[in-house]
Amino acid sequence: MTTFEATITRAESDLAHVQSALDTAQQVLEVADRAHRTGHRLVRALRVITIVSAIVGIAVLAAMLFNRLSTDSGRQQKDEISDAT
Repeated sequence: MTTFEATITRAESDLAHVQSALDTAQQVLEVADRAHRTGHRLVRALRVITIVSAIVGIAVLAAMLFNRLSTDSGRQQKDEISDAT
């Protein structure tokens, strides 16, 4: 084998290694892209869950306050009626 042929063989081998490294890098980038998209979806879902939970919490609090105020108002009216008689 001549020096030229040995150089070409070595260059082909190096090129195969570079191609393999590029393939691996592409796979890593694809996995990172999928992880990023999944993370983005998860954050969006958590944001929606948080907003819905806050709205439900406010509605429950408002219902409890309304119930409490109406119960206290009813008691006051009953107390006033019994005090008047």
